[in-house]
Amino acid sequence: LRTPGSVDLPTPATRFLGRERELFDAISLVYERDPRVLTIVGPGGTGKTRFAIELARMLGDEAEGGTVFVPLAPLRDPEFVVPSVADRLGASAPDPTAIAARVGGRRTHVVCDNLEQLLPDAARPLAGLIADVPALRLFVTSREALRIQGEAELDVPPLVRDEAVALFCERAQAVRPDI
Repeated sequence: LRTPGSVDLPTPATRFLGRERELFDAISLVYERDPRVLTIVGPGGTGKTRFAIELARMLGDEAEGGTVFVPLAPLRDPEFVVPSVADRLGASAPDPTAIAARVGGRRTHVVCDNLEQLLPDAARPLAGLIADVPALRLFVTSREALRIQGEAELDVPPLVRDEAVALFCERAQAVRPDI
């Protein structure tokens, strides 16, 4: 049972490394522009999911309605995106009306992870969802933007060299501490 203000995100096995500047930019963007959808865009393997989890965790206090993670990678049909969000939020039915009733006026954050394989068809239902549920804020990870009203796009490029080396060394030492 999810309680208001709860944070239901995956717990990464390792600490967040690098990207402090991008994280600062994302938080600034959220506070200054309050986008209904923040799409975190970048090539595969650049850490979009890890970045979105860290961002949502840092903004957890802002979400009095709670924060949830919706893994979309297994989906192949865009018709299941809104029902997946409804399920993770604990809505009584898989539709925007039930989500609106569940969220009410409480700001609620939803991390929609790996949306790219469902685009462009998933963009329209998500645009409808944010129109029907004003307190909902989506953090979407994708290789491309949704291109809907209320969306802000944040590019997450590959790690800079020093951050990439630090990440590699930390991960290598986790496997072989004698390195």
